[in-house]
Amino acid sequence: MTSAVPAARETVPVDPAAGDLDDQLLEIFFDRVPMGVAVFDLDHRLLRCNKTWAGFFTHYLGAPPDYASPGRTLEQMLPGNEEALAPLLEGVLAGRQVR
Repeated sequence: MTSAVPAARETVPVDPAAGDLDDQLLEIFFDRVPMGVAVFDLDHRLLRCNKTWAGFFTHYLGAPPDYASPGRTLEQMLPGNEEALAPLLEGVLAGRQVR
């Protein structure tokens, strides 16, 4: 009789000299998550995004790679769409999911 051995999970090296573990995990998350993720402040300014989210602008709008850079507002990145964005942003700030 043989027993099944669970497959080893991929491990990510953690460098104690690199700073806080939470910061390292956040870096890993933004680097490896396959879906587009962006974080904005209450003024709709981009604080951070992953390469997938930034790549949407390059792929779909033909924008340069640095188009989705921190400090730009969502309205600046999607000009002419303020009327459509307003209710979506209101919903997000009210805690509702936006798809």
